[in-house]
Amino acid sequence: MNTKSLILTLILAFTLNICLSQNNEKKSFSEEELAEMEANYKIKKEKDKADRKELDGTTLNELVIEDIDGNIHTLESLKGKVVLMNFWFIHCKPCVAEIPDLNELKTKFKDKDVVFLAVALDNKKSLDKFLELHPFDLTIIPKGRELAERFKIPHYPYNVILDKTGTLHYVSDVLSLNITNRLKRRINGFLR
Repeated sequence: MNTKSLILTLILAFTLNICLSQNNEKKSFSEEELAEMEANYKIKKEKDKADRKELDGTTLNELVIEDIDGNIHTLESLKGKVVLMNFWFIHCKPCVAEIPDLNELKTKFKDKDVVFLAVALDNKKSLDKFLELHPFDLTIIPKGRELAERFKIPHYPYNVILDKTGTLHYVSDVLSLNITNRLKRRINGFLR
């Protein structure tokens, strides 16, 4: 079984488990129902991939986000800067594991026109508790689900870069051990 099939199977199993545990009743699915659910998932996944491909390289017309401290960030206020947006949530182990690397990456670019935003799916209260134990030096954006859906984020963690003109670039590979090196190269390229 290749990696993509394994990930697809795990996601499907996880989704089914959530559905079953929410109902608090055991439901059996027929082979046909399972096949239909898998087919629907694959269709959605392919559509989202096509949507990301269409979005990649487009210039944003509008962006207004509020950080955990109540500061407003707009496309206008970010123009002329390279913006890394890291999409994550607090119960995502790979997301939490890359926090020290992202903190280090931010330090490397501290004197450059680079803005680091950590777009979390979680609310402010949960993030405040989490951040007490896990220092995260990026600007934290709580309740980022709408932004994640707008950018068609397929999994977490996931990284998006806006170049100095506000053009969107996807940079992610959840299975990459060198994601911070890729981010560093891409940021340097956009700073030129």
